[in-house]
Amino acid sequence: MTSSNNAILNVKAGLNRSIFILLCFMHFSVLGHTQNKESADSLIRLVEAVSAHLMEIDSVSYRKVIGPATFLHNNTYLKCDTALWNVNANIIDAVGNVEIIQENTMLTSDSLKYDIPANLAMFRGSLVELYDKEGNILNTNYLNYNTRDSIATFYFGASMKSNVQIFTDSVIISSVQVDYLTQTDEVIFNENTVAWRNENILYANSGRYKRPQNLFIFNKDGYILTKEQELWADLMEYYRNTGD
Repeated sequence: MTSSNNAILNVKAGLNRSIFILLCFMHFSVLGHTQNKESADSLIRLVEAVSAHLMEIDSVSYRKVIGPATFLHNNTYLKCDTALWNVNANIIDAVGNVEIIQENTMLTSDSLKYDIPANLAMFRGSLVELYDKEGNILNTNYLNYNTRDSIATFYFGASMKSNVQIFTDSVIISSVQVDYLTQTDEVIFNENTVAWRNENILYANSGRYKRPQNLFIFNKDGYILTKEQELWADLMEYYRNTGD
């Protein structure tokens, strides 16, 4: 490729990302645009840091970045206290107040390994949290996030705090936070839990649904409203199989 062609590609790399995606969606992309996007996505920028220097560990070249540091890749910001950048493998190990920020999504953790060619942020830590634009919060210890596709995948269990709705036949449950226990097949509800069936409404700040027994248990600030009745109780149990 000639130097003039390289210059054209570099100019195109500055085009608005959303315009490029729209063109791809409309099937008007050409080979030059595709090559240009792959080239742009493969580049990562160090936006800010206190210091950075080259070093070698076991004959492998690294850039050690002392922060607070900020990297930019795929329109995604990676922030951390310290980073060790493997130059040959193009992998960044980040530790201390780690954050990934992409538009209205943010992930935080103690540490992560960022595989730049794979666009993959691998979070590992005592607590990994994901915040999305809807105000939902996912807590886990083991999560992968693809910065190019904006897809998060967690392993080995997680809990989520959000405006969640659970549908069980004709009963609908809405809660701020829901935990699902896979071993016992139970759903745990927390504060601001509302359940309704037809015109009957139940409110509570704590409870659970035992799926094998088809049993709802609400044990904090329980309140039921029907056409004929209004009831308050510390403990309420609803057996769906019998209607009791």
